[in-house]
Amino acid sequence: MVIQVQFVLYNTPIDAIRKSVSSFCNSAAQNGIDIEIAIGNASKDDYCPEEREALLEATQDTPIKYTFFNKNTGYGQGHNLLARESKSDLLLFCNPDLIVGAPFFH
Repeated sequence: MVIQVQFVLYNTPIDAIRKSVSSFCNSAAQNGIDIEIAIGNASKDDYCPEEREALLEATQDTPIKYTFFNKNTGYGQGHNLLARESKSDLLLFCNPDLIVGAPFFH
């Protein structure tokens, strides 16, 4: 079973989403759970390449799909757009400031 952890961003500081993504990846790795990360950025401006690279480093080899929507889709529509592309068994909709501990996926 693969769980897709989804985040829809709007003017979210890169450090905040990096910490959140990292916490999910750590918990999944410690508990033997397969996850993938899907991020939809609904901000007016995209992250620069260096910021996106820092985000990729936080995933610890966890598959990540990053989509820049180039418009404010809203939270619900952003998740719907990401979900349409998902092949995962389970979707987990998360706010970008959510930090989970090691037992989250236990």
